[in-house]
Amino acid sequence: MQKEKAKKWSRTKITKVVIFGFCAAFVLLEFVSIPYTKDSVYNAWIGRILSNACAIIAVVGLMDIMQIKAFKRPQSMLYILPAIGIALANFPLISYLNGNMHLVRNEGWAITLFVLYCVSVGILEELIFRGILFSTLANRFSQDRKGLIKAFVYSSVIFGLAHLTNLLRGAG
Repeated sequence: MQKEKAKKWSRTKITKVVIFGFCAAFVLLEFVSIPYTKDSVYNAWIGRILSNACAIIAVVGLMDIMQIKAFKRPQSMLYILPAIGIALANFPLISYLNGNMHLVRNEGWAITLFVLYCVSVGILEELIFRGILFSTLANRFSQDRKGLIKAFVYSSVIFGLAHLTNLLRGAG
């Protein structure tokens, strides 16, 4: 029993170090411009993708420490579907099809980087808001239907409020 407890403590400690490392990498990538290519647009997309990847790994590690089991069954991968929906919603498809929007850089690499960025944003948001926040609220409230509805409403309101920052920063 003591050996199992020591092993679990050691695993938790390693996970915390990994989380800290990826959080530090996230901050570094957010504030330091690293030249990956000669193209400044590609550099920006690659930096954002890598930054989000660091944050995703840190959040998954935090979910492990918090013992949130979002992926315990293969069906749990359906958890990612809203992230893909967010990625698709980020592209202004209707405006593009109507001719109101034009792609400035429509080469395959630019589109690929944009799609990867959108998918990484969606996955990160789903892990934070549905993985950590919703799970925490669901555990806090009663486990009946009323408690789960309360957790859903509160996490949705917090999700909406968090996105108000997009408007304040000038995003459309």
